[in-house]
Amino acid sequence: MSRHRSARVRLIAVSLLAIVAALVAFVVVITVRYRDGLEQRLRTDLTSGATALRAAGTPEALKPVLGSLSAEGISVDLAGITAPGGTL
Repeated sequence: MSRHRSARVRLIAVSLLAIVAALVAFVVVITVRYRDGLEQRLRTDLTSGATALRAAGTPEALKPVLGSLSAEGISVDLAGITAPGGTL
């Protein structure tokens, strides 16, 4: 009887370890995919912001773009940037 009980305890222990390992793997996969999604969204937002800044040709057109980017949480520093008529 003790031999049968020992095998059962080992089976339960191995099963629990397998369940814990599967859970850890699941959490790692979800975390990595979430982080990758955040990085992709950041990359897309920054690319869109840079495109909008390039499309604004005049300082007057630039002001609404800066406001829109600021509302999205993107800070723009135009120090040292010059326009055809002088600095922006």
